[in-house]
Amino acid sequence: MNIVRKLLGPKSKYDKDLPYLYEARIPTIEDHYKSFVSDKVCQLIGYLKKHGIQPGDTSLFEVYQQNERPIDLAICVDKSGQWLSREQLCYTFSAVYPGHIAESTCSFVDREDAVLGP
Repeated sequence: MNIVRKLLGPKSKYDKDLPYLYEARIPTIEDHYKSFVSDKVCQLIGYLKKHGIQPGDTSLFEVYQQNERPIDLAICVDKSGQWLSREQLCYTFSAVYPGHIAESTCSFVDREDAVLGP
């Protein structure tokens, strides 16, 4: 990664057609929740799956620089209500972000794989 990208961050984060990041909110008590964030939806869902956080216990959001939008969990789970695999998510989200995710390329490749949370 060149010095400009290190200073400015991933180029894909400046693409207004793509979310800046993704957030999972897991309710705790009353109106409070735990929040996990990631640059990539596949990484975030993989983290939730690995840590046993079920889709029914989660709300997902696309976070843009000026707003946020909920993600319909139906596109993130299989017929039995379990999280999709990374490959299945790529296929599903290729329809959500046309031209950004394909078999040989992904606009999110320049982003970090980390998931941050409580």
